[in-house]
Formats: sequence, C-alpha cells, structure tokens
Amino acid sequence: MHYVICGSDPGTSNLGVSALGNAAISTLYNFNNCNNFTVLDSKKGIRSNKFTVEGGTAEVTLCGAKLSKKFYQKESYLQLNFFSKFNGFYNANCKHLLNTDGFLDVSGGDSFTDLYGKFRFDLVNSPKYFALKNNIPLVFLPQTYGPFISEETKNEARELVKQAKMAWARDLRSYETLKDLLGHDFDPKIHKVGVDMAFALPVNKSVNKINQTVMQWLESDSNEKVLGINVSGLIFNDPDEARNRYKFKADYNECIEKLITYLLESTDSKIVLIPHVLTSPLGDYESDYKASIKLIENLGLKDSSRIQVQEANLDQCEIKWLISQTDWFMGTRMHATIAALSTQTPVCTISYSDKALGVFESCGVGYSVIDPRKLETDEVFNRVIESINTISTLQIDLDKHVPNVRKIALEQLHEIDTHLRKYNV
Repeated sequence: MHYVICGSDPGTSNLGVSALGNAAISTLYNFNNCNNFTVLDSKKGIRSNKFTVEGGTAEVTLCGAKLSKKFYQKESYLQLNFFSKFNGFYNANCKHLLNTDGFLDVSGGDSFTDLYGKFRFDLVNSPKYFALKNNIPLVFLPQTYGPFISEETKNEARELVKQAKMAWARDLRSYETLKDLLGHDFDPKIHKVGVDMAFALPVNKSVNKINQTVMQWLESDSNEKVLGINVSGLIFNDPDEARNRYKFKADYNECIEKLITYLLESTDSKIVLIPHVLTSPLGDYESDYKASIKLIENLGLKDSSRIQVQEANLDQCEIKWLISQTDWFMGTRMHATIAALSTQTPVCTISYSDKALGVFESCGVGYSVIDPRKLETDEVFNRVIESINTISTLQIDLDKHVPNVRKIALEQLHEIDTHLRKYNV
C-alpha cells in the first residue's frame, strides 16, 4: 500500500505536528514494511527523506502541495486539481498523488475547525477534497473535531467526514463531538475512538545534539533530580494578547518565573528548558526557544550552573528521548506533554485548551491538568509544586494506564491499514 500522510507538514517547526505523521509512518511501516509513504509539505517538487521508525529509518517521499491562488505553481491545489482530470499529465506532483492507495489525514491534530480562520480551515481540507474528487480512499486519523463557529463550515466538515472511509477521534471528548457532528450518519463500524498517534512515536537518542551540560546531568550518579520545563512561546512572548485571547485568570509568565525561582532556591534540582515549537527566525512570536531565552534573561540566570536551555536543533523523536530522561516534566505544548505521558515520565501541564484534559484522562492523570483560565496565579503555582511533590503517585498512575494507551496507538493504525486494503483488491 502507498499512503499519503496529510496535515502533518514536517517543515512547520512545530514538533507536535511532525510527531503525528512520523508516528503514523513508524507504526504502519513496522506493521507491514511493504507499505510506502508520501508526506505532503509546502516545499517544491518531489523529494525523498528518512523518517525515524522503531529500529532504524524508513525512506519516505515528500511531495509539495499548498493552498495558493498562483495557478502556475505545480504545488498549488488549483493546478493539482486541474491536472487530476488528465491523470496528472504535465504535473509530476499530481501524477504521483494519483498513484496512491489512500490519504491519511490528521489535520495538524486539532485544526479541523474554523477557530483559526477560514484560510486554515480550507488549507487542512484541501488534501481531503483532492482525495475525494479522485476516488482515493480518505481516512481521518485520530484527531479533534471542531469547534465550529459558523454553521456553514460545520456543514462542510460534516460532509467531508461522511465521505471518508473511516474517521477516528483521539479521545472520548472528541469522540462525542464527532458523534454530534455526524448525527444520524454516525456509524460505529467506521467512526471510532482511539488515542493521539504521538503515543506511538519512536524515541531517538542523539547524544551529539543534546546540550552537553544536560547530558552530564543525566549521566551523573548524583541523586539530584533533572526537571524538564516547556515554556509556550505563544503565551510567554506576548502575554497580554494571550491573556485576552484565551481569557486567562492566571498570569502565565509570573507562574513560570515564580516556579523557576522556587526550584532554584528551595531544591537542589537541575532544570532544562525544552522548546517544542522551534519556529525561526529567533524573533518569531511563537518560538518556545525564544521564550526560554527570554525567561533566563528576565530572571538574570544566564550564568546559573543549574539551568540550561536545549538548543532548537532536535527533531520530534530526539526531543521525546530528552523529555523521557527527566525525572519530572511540566509543559504547555500538548505534544511536549504527550512525549512525557507516552514514556511514563511524571508530568503536569499548564494548559488553556480542553483537548489536553481528554489526553491526560486517558492516561489516568487528569488531575495533572492545570487550567490558567479557571485558576488564579498562586493556585496554578501551588498545583505545579504539588505535582512535583507527588511524583511517586504520578508514576504509579502512569505505569498503570499508559501501556494500554500505547497498545491502542498501534492497534488503531493496524485497523486502518486492514480496512483500506479492502479497497485495493
């Protein structure tokens, strides 16, 4: 089978988005390594790349496809859709995509919604329409559905899901939304609940790319804990905008600065700041790396021997390994926390998104979700400290629930593969 992975552009610098496609490829490759893969991205032409899979790497094709009004660009969906009527004649990208067996679409994990604007909604749906117009089986990989502000976009979303061969939600809360979206068209045989695919993402130890001071901490025989913290650049770099947009009660920046100060003054722990959105240039407002550097500067800790910032040089599998080596992890980016959850690393999250709760609940640690929209600054800080002080309880709950979640992460892709083979007889 030749699968096209959509909605997981590896060039976004958002490791959470990259993790979803990588996990799908790794799982399906190891399940049946006669499968071939093409990943849609926004670059030009058709290229090859290697993706990390369990036990090694897999050769994967990258194919440019983007939402653009420039018909002359062969990566434009305008041109792709036009030449699809002529079997891809004069457009190598189109011809390549037509000669595939299924489109597996993850919509960036949480972008099948009009919450981020009409352009983003149209962007994530463009490969879905291409597949359906060309009678290529379409599957919605485990993801969230909605919310939909406009009735028009909700109806459009409903029609897309109805025409798919399968549609999976990544947690029970998302599954209820999927049921509501489909109404009488809901069919439990093809509309399923699973887990976030990043639970199946392989880890890759890359010693030479890890901050060398941090590596020394991890390899030390000392009893001092190494604590990992992911600071969201989206919030930290523009706190006023974030506070207004997400309706925070707590001051996120104050919480993070207060946490770092407490850990350095009241514990012997070492701290590594781990970015999960690596947007560049450094000035980009979403950059977790920029936020981490800014945090160090704000606190005057540039010369501290107990806190380090990991460079923005790791991929999704390498960052997962680093997070898995910490004794406790706190993150705001959801897929940074999934890297911890899936490796049974004690974790909590300061999260302003409802999607995190469903994921943490599936791992038996819903109590580790700390919502700054509902709690004041001191309450958020106290909950984070409580999490550090109950690492053993977190470990017990994760050890009890996560192995089954990882099992489901593998089984759901196997079921999709088996189902799509019916259309390739």
